[in-house]
Amino acid sequence: MRKALQQVLPEHVNDSQADVITLGKDKQQVAIYPAKNTEKTVVGLAWEVIAPDGYSGTIKILVGVRPEGKVHAIRITFHRETPGLGDGIVDDAQWLGALVGKGLEGTRWAVKKDGGEFDQFTGATITPRAVVKAVKGALEYYKANQKLIVDAIAAQDAKPEPVPDVVPETSSKAVPEVTPEVAPKVAPEVSPEASQKSTAKAVLKSAPEVAPEVSPKVAQKAAAKTVSKPVVETVPAAAVKADPVTEKVSPGKKVGDGGGQ
Repeated sequence: MRKALQQVLPEHVNDSQADVITLGKDKQQVAIYPAKNTEKTVVGLAWEVIAPDGYSGTIKILVGVRPEGKVHAIRITFHRETPGLGDGIVDDAQWLGALVGKGLEGTRWAVKKDGGEFDQFTGATITPRAVVKAVKGALEYYKANQKLIVDAIAAQDAKPEPVPDVVPETSSKAVPEVTPEVAPKVAPEVSPEASQKSTAKAVLKSAPEVAPEVSPKVAQKAAAKTVSKPVVETVPAAAVKADPVTEKVSPGKKVGDGGGQ
């Protein structure tokens, strides 16, 4: 569809498929693709019409129309016509070109066999007749609904353009990475057995040291040794004073004898 729209519409800058408008309801609904220039002025319109009376069935035609109501170009989007005969509506550039610039006024909308101005193909009249009739019907539709089409496009242009979502500045800031030094250390999991052993060691360390038990015999021997040892009283050397006077004693005389008769 996009390629066909480029072929039947004048040069434009908008996305015709995105700007599509619809008129009518249910089976009468028509999708119209507008072509706009840089100033948002409509330079062309395109929509699909159906020729139900082709030689081998339905023929679908995309018709490009200028704002003044004249054909800009047409392309066949679907058909089942006979190859080499009716399929000239697809690849016969001369025949397709004869429709360009034609409007309702001043044009005999029929094949020459029917008194019109458009050629029929050799050996095939039904197919071009059906296409000419369908293209004329497209111009008649535009003439009857031009105001509705123009108003719908104007309403579309009046809609405010969607405002892009604004991301708060706080949410755009990256969360700083937590280095191993800042991150809290997590204690490793300890198995029940290791926990019991650790608790037991802590209890042993905190408990007061208990003197080893001594048998009665060993205690008696130790006591006996303590009693049997003489206690020597040591007198300090400074406490012993020498006698300054040494009395000589003659033989036969007792100390303290006054010598009197």
